[in-house]
Amino acid sequence: MRVKAISTSDVCTVISVQPAKCPVYDQHRNVEFLGQFQTVTKQGAITVQKTNYPGGYFFVVVVVQPTDKDCLGKAVHLVPIQNMTSQFVLHSDKNRSKEITITVETILPLSEYWKPIVTTVAVLLSFYVITGFIILVQSKRKKAQDSENLEEQVRILGEEENRNSIPFAQNQTAGSSKYGTAGDVSGNSEMRSHPLSQIPEHEADLDEDDIDMLEDVNEEKEIYRTKTAICVGDLARKKPKTLDRKYKLYYWNILTIAVFYALPAVQLVMTYQAVLNMSGNEDMCYYNFLCAMPLGQISAFNNVFSNIGYVMLGILYLMIVWKKHHIHKQAMTSDSEKAKTCGIPKHFGMFYALGIALVMEGVLSASYHVCPNSSNYQFDTAFMYIIAGLGMLMLYQQRHPDVNANAYAAFATFAAVIFVAFLGVVFVSIYFYIAFAVLHVITCLAVSTQIYYMGTWKLDLGMFKRALIIIRTELCKCAKPVYIDRMIVLTVANAINWSIRVATQACGVL
Repeated sequence: MRVKAISTSDVCTVISVQPAKCPVYDQHRNVEFLGQFQTVTKQGAITVQKTNYPGGYFFVVVVVQPTDKDCLGKAVHLVPIQNMTSQFVLHSDKNRSKEITITVETILPLSEYWKPIVTTVAVLLSFYVITGFIILVQSKRKKAQDSENLEEQVRILGEEENRNSIPFAQNQTAGSSKYGTAGDVSGNSEMRSHPLSQIPEHEADLDEDDIDMLEDVNEEKEIYRTKTAICVGDLARKKPKTLDRKYKLYYWNILTIAVFYALPAVQLVMTYQAVLNMSGNEDMCYYNFLCAMPLGQISAFNNVFSNIGYVMLGILYLMIVWKKHHIHKQAMTSDSEKAKTCGIPKHFGMFYALGIALVMEGVLSASYHVCPNSSNYQFDTAFMYIIAGLGMLMLYQQRHPDVNANAYAAFATFAAVIFVAFLGVVFVSIYFYIAFAVLHVITCLAVSTQIYYMGTWKLDLGMFKRALIIIRTELCKCAKPVYIDRMIVLTVANAINWSIRVATQACGVL
């Protein structure tokens, strides 16, 4: 059952559920000594399990706190006694009264939990069924198409064999028939009579400007990526094996991160839950107490179970990627010209990494919801940042297959973003907002420069010297960008980004 407390006043109050026995702790100094308790302003709820109260009886204790410190989470200014007046005392006493309504209601029994669980799993499994049906239809269609292509090839080969089976003499007229020859060879004999050294020099000499023996234009990215009109083909020059090895690092790195991040996270939240059960202090965890459904030692099993969608759909995504990867490998091993020369290069390592990130988001979000609070909030958001980052890299990769950052740089960037978010949760101040705004602007400029120059720009200590040289020698050309279309898109994107930054900065300050 659940004990609900509703009030129109925001005066800080402690609600406690204690066993029906003496002594009863009903003072603000000792109300936290026994049973379950939580601070309440206008609305609160405590879920009571029968296993904790074998007799079936319990007391509900409501205590108004002397100050609002426990509810606000910060110290309250206290007036010294010598400065108090009778009016102040009277006013203070009036503010410390509270009218509250207590109701006790039953909740869904444990024997009925299977219904929402089975319904949720069935809905998610329906996606598996739909996906399997689509794959089956596509497989049958492909087999039928391959069978038709094979029959067409057999028919064409049969027609060619029939044409080749006609005697050669029937294709020649009597006047033009010559024994042992298929045509006039006088020209050929004349050519063979001259040695190679006697070929005119102007015929043997080739224009060297038409041939680039080093093939720099196909090998050096500083050449083909700096063209004014650039195509996807110009950004897909690397060998498939090189790209495959490069993008395999993504899912190996994310597997390592997932293991070493998830194990201590799960251990920590289970420790939080154990401490909550022993102490009864429900302020440790920020549950939605009005909806919490306990199961065993977990206070809000429904919040934990709600993340099953991440896990099941992430596994389904991995299965789809594996299927497509298998089809692609079959096409490559069968020497399919279409698979080798057409389409954008496939980077399945990044797709696997995204699927693993989805599964781990479910695991860590479930861990966070065991006992949600500000100290473990990063468990819920860490892989959200990774999913967002991988999504952006995948979108950029569709048009720039060779330009993507390597796995180490990408995950180092994700770690930096998560660290900054952590600082924003722990150290909330105007100085942090200013520092973050400056860092955000610098990052936007660096990323914009990298995109503008298609990966040919290097971020190192020498970039300032190179920029100074360009300003000195080509200042007049800087007013007219070489890549106008990229400059327009990046300018608009930065304007929007900085506008959002200024707006959020103003809200944070206010």
